[in-house]
Amino acid sequence: MKELPIGSIDMNTKNIHVLNGVDFTCQSTGRCCKQFTIPVTEEEVGRIEDNGYDTFQFIADNSVSIIPTNDGRGMQKVYFLKKKPFTDECVFLEENLCSIHEFKPLACRLYPFHYEVDDNEFRVSIHPMNECDNVRTTIDSELSSRSIILEVFETVEKALLRK
Repeated sequence: MKELPIGSIDMNTKNIHVLNGVDFTCQSTGRCCKQFTIPVTEEEVGRIEDNGYDTFQFIADNSVSIIPTNDGRGMQKVYFLKKKPFTDECVFLEENLCSIHEFKPLACRLYPFHYEVDDNEFRVSIHPMNECDNVRTTIDSELSSRSIILEVFETVEKALLRK
């Protein structure tokens, strides 16, 4: 499945507009933690360090990169989480569960969804690199789509308030 727009929120009125019906329930397969290189911001690195980890334990060597922000108006510095040798899975994945779930990076909290902000519109879509088999498109899931859009918005909003 490729990127598929789910809908948007008008950030002025908080009205939700659903474009496509989507249903998702995480089954904790850990596949996303094995497939992808996971970006973390400097703030997220700090939060992980505040919870008892040293940077050398979880940041890949020479991994600093500059990527566009989700609003497309700037750039941000990110690092990438280390992978375990031989298995190539995230260093925090243990028995298909995240060992830092309570403070895991925003990219992990949102996956398999993606967001973009343009003017006063917060758009939610299925992540362009989606590998998750638990995302289903359906005709009859406007309520599920509305819940997903709102959950992604609230997760991002909370993450931005932490800064």
